[in-house]
Formats: sequence, C-alpha cells, structure tokens
Amino acid sequence: MFTYIIPLVGALLGVWLGWLILGGLLHLGSTVFGGRGSMQSALTVTGWASLPFLARDALRIIFMLIAGHSIQSPGLSGFVANSAFAAQLLSRVDLFFIWAVVLLIAGFGLADNLPRTKAIANVLIVSLLLLLLQSGIGAVLSNASGLAIQRPFF
Repeated sequence: MFTYIIPLVGALLGVWLGWLILGGLLHLGSTVFGGRGSMQSALTVTGWASLPFLARDALRIIFMLIAGHSIQSPGLSGFVANSAFAAQLLSRVDLFFIWAVVLLIAGFGLADNLPRTKAIANVLIVSLLLLLLQSGIGAVLSNASGLAIQRPFF
C-alpha cells in the first residue's frame, strides 16, 4: 500500500509546488519587465498553460499500458549518448513543453499587458533557469544512484 500511496502523494506535492514556484517566478519576472498583473493571474495562467503536460502524461500512460514497458528515452534525450546532464535536460524538452511555453508567452502577454518581446523574454528566462536546475539535480541524483555507501570499521 505504501509503495503506491507515498509516490502518489509525492507526485501531487511536486506538481503543486512546481505550479507555485513557476507561477511565482513568472510573476516576479513579469513585474521586473513592467507587467502589472497579480499573483492570482500568474497562477491562473500557469495552471492553464500546464494542461499540455496532462495530455503528455495521458499519452505516456496509454503507451506504457500498450507496450508493457516504460519509455526508455523520453523527450529529445535519445539524441545524446553519454552525457547525464544533457540527457536530463533533453528528456524534459518535447512538443508538449514547447506548447506550454507558447501558452505561457501568450497568457502573460495578455494577463499582464506585456509587449510580446518582454513576455517572450520573461517566459524563456524562467523556463531555461528551471530546466537547468531540474536537469542539474537529476544528473547529480542519477550519478549518485550507483554509489555504494561504505560503513566505517568501528
């Protein structure tokens, strides 16, 4: 029972915290670029722009149920050979990610009355920073997963 409930709760908390962090950073960036929207509108735009990820996850579930195995190289990660960081970075970039970025650009442009160039800069800067952070953490964890813990002699 715990093997299903704890990962489910962890995934739901991750989605919720990711939504808050992304919305907050985009609101901060929008304010820096001269936008006059509220945090509520930033969270609303971020939530609606995340719907492509729901479609992606539904398609992944359907594929895994039909194929009987998990996806070996998600996103664009199949194009790199041995780089853990590049594989982590490219595994997060796919058509659905680009769709979400386009929705964020359009949403923040409309909700915060930002010019198109400033909305593009805001969303791309925040998205790139979060992609680099997630990829770095993922690469460190994947490299550390093969390490053995040695006990002291005493």
